[in-house]
Amino acid sequence: LMPLMTVFIGAGLPAGISLYLFVTTVYSLVQQYFVSGWGGLKPWVKKFLPVASK
Repeated sequence: LMPLMTVFIGAGLPAGISLYLFVTTVYSLVQQYFVSGWGGLKPWVKKFLPVASK
């Protein structure tokens, strides 16, 4: 959700700032996954993973 919001907010900004915000947000999401795993998101992932694979 946050990367999508960053794209909408960054639409009115110069391209470099938008790209920086998007890349750092995605990097933060990946880093958070490696630090704490899925956490409380695990039940949601199991629920929606079969839907996404269809």
